[in-house]
Amino acid sequence: QSEDDNTADCSISSGESFETSCSQHGILRAESRISEPQEKPSHQRKRKVRFGTVLVRDYSIILGDHPCVSYGPPLTIDWDYHEYDPRGVDEFEFENAHSRRSRRKMMLNCYQRKNLLAGYTELELEAVKNEIKRAKSRRNTTKWLALAPFRIVEAALESACRKCKRS
Repeated sequence: QSEDDNTADCSISSGESFETSCSQHGILRAESRISEPQEKPSHQRKRKVRFGTVLVRDYSIILGDHPCVSYGPPLTIDWDYHEYDPRGVDEFEFENAHSRRSRRKMMLNCYQRKNLLAGYTELELEAVKNEIKRAKSRRNTTKWLALAPFRIVEAALESACRKCKRS
């Protein structure tokens, strides 16, 4: 394993398990291993999973470029973040049980999104909105072209049905 990246070369030779091979390289942590009793047949083995810690990060919200926004500027998160100290899963769940939001409450309308982007100029917001309009137009063109062969078949079938009704 190199210091520059978190990848490891894990080759498995015959008769060697993935866990044995990779644990020698240090990419599996003790809290994430699956333990299996060795005496029971494979169909009776009970697997156990343990969770260690939760890492929470806060990301800045910036002007996005995704065209699936219905109106107004889109949002995205920045690459920079603030990471909090690791906490146990039970501690995290206990502290955050009251702060769960429904999917509906997490949605923001165009005015709320615009307020979150207060540091951007109107010119920047308009440029992104225009680019989104172009992207939506390109997507609609692609959808129309993809369905064109079916429209030809549909028109032929409708014509045949009309001719059958006349005769």
